[in-house]
Amino acid sequence: MIDALLVQQLTTLLAPVLPKLMEITATVGKKTLDTASEKVGEASWNKAVNTWNKLWPWVEKKPEVAGVLQDVAKREDDPRAEAILSWQLENVLADLPPETLSEIRNIVAEKVSETRVIAASSASVVIGGNASGNLIVTNLQSADKKQE
Repeated sequence: MIDALLVQQLTTLLAPVLPKLMEITATVGKKTLDTASEKVGEASWNKAVNTWNKLWPWVEKKPEVAGVLQDVAKREDDPRAEAILSWQLENVLADLPPETLSEIRNIVAEKVSETRVIAASSASVVIGGNASGNLIVTNLQSADKKQE
């Protein structure tokens, strides 16, 4: 049985880029996948491509799944598309060898860290990623204390 969390993570990872992945794979092959990252950040795109490169050979062995993924990719704005993608991914994952499934789990589990440049003033804090559970201290003094 396939882990529902993995299916959900893969769906979330691949849904926004599935149209581009399917288009590139169908027209020019997977070698060009590494050059197109226009819809998501580069790190997220690379993670999706790495996952897709592991999944595609198995999707290709199931023409009915590949056909459904083509349809889903054409209907990216349809709210049902993600559910269909999730269901099809579950079908593909069920047939994967344990080592390939493990590789996919590792790729999905990798943290994606993207750096964003933000204009910060003297009293602001810029965080790249998650700062949950951290104590943040600034050197902010009130205007009254500066005048003393």
